Amino acid sequence: MNISERIESYWDTRSDAFNELRLRELKSPNAIAWHGLLAKHVPLERPLRILDVGTGTGFFTFLLCRHGHTVTGIDMSHQMVQNARRNAANFHSTATFEKMDATKLQYEDETFDAILSRNLTWTLPDPKAAYKEWLRVLKPKGVILNFDSDYGKTHFTRNEGRVHAQIDTTLLDECTDIKDSLAISQETRPAWDIAVFKELGAQEVSILNDVRQDVQKDDNLQYEEIEIFMIRVVK
Repeated sequence: MNISERIESYWDTRSDAFNELRLRELKSPNAIAWHGLLAKHVPLERPLRILDVGTGTGFFTFLLCRHGHTVTGIDMSHQMVQNARRNAANFHSTATFEKMDATKLQYEDETFDAILSRNLTWTLPDPKAAYKEWLRVLKPKGVILNFDSDYGKTHFTRNEGRVHAQIDTTLLDECTDIKDSLAISQETRPAWDIAVFKELGAQEVSILNDVRQDVQKDDNLQYEEIEIFMIRVVK
């Protein structure tokens, strides 16, 4: 099994529990907080065509469809996409979902007004190739918001009250093994990401070092004790 197959298998296994967490978050104060943060950095006052990369079971996608945007979510995990499509049917949502590789987007150049991603790039075998693709399908002056964490030195454990508390130890070890095998885990982030976007010709690149206090508003949900940075890129 190659690394991409291992990553997909891992997220397929996590998909049902992940879906439960995201559905809870959509109903929580976090959803309003996330929308407020996105609105500060993307021109959401007008209808946009948005790509949610690594959508999982559809958090950003459903959040923004509620506000009149046309949103497509993609994920490499078959089970994540299946759960997202079931959610869309249950919500009577206009959101659409496709199984797709974040580094090989099946869209024409300059298709989207904005691209969003959350908790994805630390698991990509080739994030530079992904960033190049995201810029390709983004319209001129379009915005990328990438939320991620520098998990490179982290070993995932079943800490009580945290996201991984209910996850099998074998699965957590697999997650750590996958992470440690990826080149991105050896980089200092988000400095590496900023340099790559500039190298790829982005017009503007800026950073928020930690958005947790802005979006983690529900004390009943579980969170990791690691900073969540936001990279904002303008093409």
